[in-house]
Amino acid sequence: MWLPPEPAVSDIPQHERQWEPLGVSAVADLFRAARFPWWVAGGHAIELAVGKSVRPHDDIDVLILRQDQLAARALLGGWDCWVADPPGTLRFWPVGEVLPKASHDIWCREAPDAPWRLQLMLDESDPGDDVWRSRRDSRVTRPIGEIGCRDATGVPYLRPEIQLFYKAKSRREKDDADFAAVLPMLGEDQRAWLRVVIVRTYGDDHPWLDCRLGQDLHRTEQERDVNDQTMPIVFDGHNDSLHLLAPFTATDVRRFLDGIPEAAIDLPKARRGNLGGGFFAVFASSPGGMDIVITDDGYEVPIADALDPATALRATLAMMAGLFRLERASEGQIRVVRTVADIRAAFDDSALAAILHLEGAEAIGPDLDALEIFHRAGLRSLGPVWSRPNIFGSGVPFRFPASPDTGPGLTDAGRDLILACNRLGILVDVSHLNERGFWDVAAITDMPIVATHAAVHAICPLTRNLTDRQIDAIGDSDGLVGVNFEVSATRSDGYDERDTPPSVLVDHVDYLVERIGIDRVGFGSDFGGATMPDAMRDTAGLPNLIAALRERGYGQNDITKLAHGNWLRVLSATWNV
Repeated sequence: MWLPPEPAVSDIPQHERQWEPLGVSAVADLFRAARFPWWVAGGHAIELAVGKSVRPHDDIDVLILRQDQLAARALLGGWDCWVADPPGTLRFWPVGEVLPKASHDIWCREAPDAPWRLQLMLDESDPGDDVWRSRRDSRVTRPIGEIGCRDATGVPYLRPEIQLFYKAKSRREKDDADFAAVLPMLGEDQRAWLRVVIVRTYGDDHPWLDCRLGQDLHRTEQERDVNDQTMPIVFDGHNDSLHLLAPFTATDVRRFLDGIPEAAIDLPKARRGNLGGGFFAVFASSPGGMDIVITDDGYEVPIADALDPATALRATLAMMAGLFRLERASEGQIRVVRTVADIRAAFDDSALAAILHLEGAEAIGPDLDALEIFHRAGLRSLGPVWSRPNIFGSGVPFRFPASPDTGPGLTDAGRDLILACNRLGILVDVSHLNERGFWDVAAITDMPIVATHAAVHAICPLTRNLTDRQIDAIGDSDGLVGVNFEVSATRSDGYDERDTPPSVLVDHVDYLVERIGIDRVGFGSDFGGATMPDAMRDTAGLPNLIAALRERGYGQNDITKLAHGNWLRVLSATWNV
């Protein structure tokens, strides 16, 4: 509970310092009609994170953004609200007054003769800015969508590492109790973030750094390997599971939830492999399939003809609707996600997070009207082309061995599409673009360049793979390469052989990490759309890849980055436009 400094206590009559705080559920009821983000904060946020009571509370804090202060005051309507202005004294806060920048704390009660019921805390974010800035230190920022979680009943609360950052300033007995209660449940990325901001704001001699928060982060990679042999949550850059569910009847959807023996991905297999989610591709197939032509030194697949837009639109709408039916039938076990906060919440609730990804934009016309509608429906990732031409550009054909420089790049409509995706915050996937199209995207986009499912051309010279120059451009943009698991795209001989060890995939991971860094590499399996190694023929085999990475010397922190951390980073940078 905030109290004025001792010299100013006389400015606040004793009866005005009495508290009978609302409970969490009552706060949730009070803010149910809010059209702005809010979060339970303070010690109650810690208890919502750990799922149990930690200590008694004298008050309850609710965090809102300064830009929403008038909306919050209007929501409280006839409540008696007093602001600490200047700090150390309280004055009445009328409806409609914009508070001075230095004011952060507001005490609220139903009437002047009632006890105080809650404390509003104002934090910083410029209007229209989707980035939270700590009032304690403006250098400490996070995307607004990532500063909170929700409990099982849907109550939003401040993420524990952010709450601990605030508590680290004064370190009262109750703050140390909250720190001890929540520390064991913090993941390594949360601890790393908390350590960095504590050192930056409070100095490197803060006592909490001597606890497990500091010790865990100072351990050697060898010590982490011995003590942290945990299977991380995996977030995958690409799967083609939706086409197995057509025509998306109730029976088809039920099979995905209960298990499809022949499928590379379904809900039971995802759980066995600790798959937390990924990009679910919506794809309109070319009629007639693909014909493979064997050449003297490899193979090629003649590029498919352009797809009729009306046919593509029907197939796209049907597959999108199928994903939404799957989400509804799963009763919370599968969620179509639209923000990184949605992904984290799905992780917390052991739900499968599905990003709606469009592989080939044939369903979108040159006016881009459909793009706006698809985005509103949940589209968050788009590949302008598949391996065929359309009005936006030319896809890369499948040839081995061959250069990815196979034809013209983006059209004028394609350039407009990239700019529109940038504006809307839709990730642009370069996986099926030819090399000229890749460089056109690189020249236009102001977002990180991402190949959701690709591999290294220097190891496997397939047209679909990335040259060193392309890899470097992705690194320079702080983008990401999702390593494809397809055996013919990763083997140096290009053979479509299931008897391919996971170490072949790790070779591509090694190459990329050495060239552009551990923070710019992830997984992009292509489950359901290609031949996988025997050890990873479905998502239940993902632990075999993690084991191969450990054998190659990757520690737990780096494995967590590869498994999902890097995807969340690049999605935050792309979606928070």
